Amino acid sequence: MRERDKKEVSGIYMLSQFGFLFILFLALSVIIDLLYKKIPNWLTFPALTAGLLINSITRGIEGLLFSIEGIGVGFGVLIIFYALGVMGAGDVKLMAAIGSFVGPKEVFMIFILATALGGVYALGLLLIKGYLWQTIKRYGKIIKVFLFTLKIVYIPPPERGKKLKLCYAVAVALATAVFKLSGNRIPFI
Repeated sequence: MRERDKKEVSGIYMLSQFGFLFILFLALSVIIDLLYKKIPNWLTFPALTAGLLINSITRGIEGLLFSIEGIGVGFGVLIIFYALGVMGAGDVKLMAAIGSFVGPKEVFMIFILATALGGVYALGLLLIKGYLWQTIKRYGKIIKVFLFTLKIVYIPPPERGKKLKLCYAVAVALATAVFKLSGNRIPFI
């Protein structure tokens, strides 16, 4: 067996072994987010480091750069939502860690799919908790005010509606699974 073939086979073996760790990381992220409404650093930073190491060991400097770019894109797509106060820092670090494994293109596609799935998840949560109709009416008023005045006037939810919290790790993990199982593409597009 040629040296290049040996390296390729060992890289595939390593990726399959660490694929289990990646799935475990996603599963733990979902469970912890559902239970505690946060994703801890002790989970995201080792996962991010593992993605860097795996890609560096299997693909050399190209793999290291691939991971760094993935971290940058994963972090970059969600940091604005964190800055606006609509997402937690753990969600940002979760997406960065995923980027360290899958690289810039795939993490961006996962973000797009997670955004869509997160919207469906949020609507379902609103429906289950009984807030959907009042939310639709509230946003209807916001739109009506804008159409008549051309000013955006935010109408906050009532106190009981503010307690509703979306666990974004659910949408991210589901998006990652759907994307990977669909052959690294967004289905239906």
